[in-house]
Amino acid sequence: MAEVLRISGWSRKVSAQGVVYYTKRGSNESRWIHPGLSQLIYSLSKFDNIRYAAYRLSSKLLEVQVVLGSSTVSLPLTQSVLAHHGLSSPSLVLDSQELREFLNDLYNRATRARGIFSNHANHEVSTEAMASFVEQILDPAHQGGVTVLGLKTVLAVMTSARLRDRLAYLFREHSDHQARISET
Repeated sequence: MAEVLRISGWSRKVSAQGVVYYTKRGSNESRWIHPGLSQLIYSLSKFDNIRYAAYRLSSKLLEVQVVLGSSTVSLPLTQSVLAHHGLSSPSLVLDSQELREFLNDLYNRATRARGIFSNHANHEVSTEAMASFVEQILDPAHQGGVTVLGLKTVLAVMTSARLRDRLAYLFREHSDHQARISET
C-alpha cells in the first residue's frame, strides 16, 4: 500500500444521507473522493505517453490495484467473503458503513491468507480508499449506496485472478437462469 493513501490533515465525515465525504482540517475545503485516491488518480497521467490505449489502460489499472492493495486479494477469496456476508442478491444496496465493513473483512482475510496476522492500520487505509473508489464508480451522484452486483463487478476487475476466471465470474453474475445476458 502506498503512502499516497494516508490522508493526514483530512477528516472523514458522514452526511445526513449516510454518504462519506472528507474535510480538510483548518479550512472549509471538502470533497467526496478520498484525498489520497485523488492524488493516485492524478498520478496516473505518468502513463499517458504509452502509445496504445489497451497498454495505457492496463498500466493504469495495475497501478491502482497495487496502490489500493487489491492485487493481493484473490477473486475466490472475494467470493467467499461475499458469501460469508450474505451478499448474493444482486439488487441489494449496501450503504457506506456496510461497504466498509465488508471491505475491511476482505482485506483482513486476504492478509491472514498470506500468513500475516497484523497490519491493521494498513487495512483501514486500504479499506477507506477502496470504498471511496467503489463509491465514485457506482454512486457518482452520492445517493448513499452501491448494489451488490456493482460491487461484484468492480471487485472482479480489481482483485487478483486469471482473465478467464474473471470473465466466467462476471458472466455468472450478470446472466439470468438461462445463461443469457439481457440488454438492460
